Amino acid sequence: GYRKRPPEEVTNEDKPYFQYVIFHLHETHGMAAVLLCDFDAARKWWESAATFDPEKVVAPADVPRATLAEELGWPGKNIETLDKITK
Repeated sequence: GYRKRPPEEVTNEDKPYFQYVIFHLHETHGMAAVLLCDFDAARKWWESAATFDPEKVVAPADVPRATLAEELGWPGKNIETLDKITK
C-alpha cells in the first residue's frame, strides 16, 4: 500500500490517483462541515474541490469513466444546494 512506501518511491504514475483521493477528501470535509452546520467551511472545501483539473484526476480501474465524471460534478451541485439552504 501507499502508506508503507517512502515518498521517493511513489512514482509519477501514482500521482493522478492521489489527485482522486485528495478530491474525495475535500468533498468529504465539505459534507462533514455541513453536518456540523459550518456552511462557510463547507463552501471553502467544495470550492477547492471544484478547482481540481479533471484531466489530472484518475480513478481506480474499477470506477467507470461516467462515474468519475459524475463525481467531479459534485462540488458544483453541492454548492448549488448550499446556496438554496443558506439564502
